[in-house]
Amino acid sequence: SFDNCYFENNTAPSSGAVHFHSGNSIVNNCTFVGNKAQGHGNEDEEGYAGALGLVYTNNNGVTINNSKFYNNTASRDGGAVQIIGGGSNAKIFNSEFENNTATYGGAVSVVGSNTQITNSTFKNNDANTTSAAEGGGAVYIAGSGTNITGSTFANNTAAEEGGAVFVRGTNTRIVNSTLADNIAGDDGGAIYWEGDNGTVYNIT
Repeated sequence: SFDNCYFENNTAPSSGAVHFHSGNSIVNNCTFVGNKAQGHGNEDEEGYAGALGLVYTNNNGVTINNSKFYNNTASRDGGAVQIIGGGSNAKIFNSEFENNTATYGGAVSVVGSNTQITNSTFKNNDANTTSAAEGGGAVYIAGSGTNITGSTFANNTAAEEGGAVFVRGTNTRIVNSTLADNIAGDDGGAIYWEGDNGTVYNIT
């Protein structure tokens, strides 16, 4: 586990600061500032997760709690965090994401299943892709069973779709959350949704 850690200005082709290749781990009270995933090679292997890559985690998942992600960048997706592969049951609690940038999923990209994002704040994150097939200034969701609860999305931007959230995955829930002043260059200033069996309620 990582407790009370500070990661600043680290660079890698992917997972700019930390890469988890197994689950059952905790990132608690950590700060990630100015980390970069700047690979431009194989699009499936490089340029994701500016700060933290959660890849092929087991069923116990990785938990991120009370952590901060500022000014991280990815040349592909997940400006701060990417959850992919067998990355199931990842949890993000009580965390802040601000001024992170990626091609899509400006702060977080979710391709794994059953991700929970709870009581977290996303501000001024940006997805700069000009492809209408992608977006999500703060969060991009392609995995199944993502649950966003009690979170705030403000002043996030996407060059194309989904100023705050882009949903392609199935069974996504966004509840008891606030989405304000987010901007998309094309569709869905707050949310762009093309996934199945989604739920949105009690949104302000």
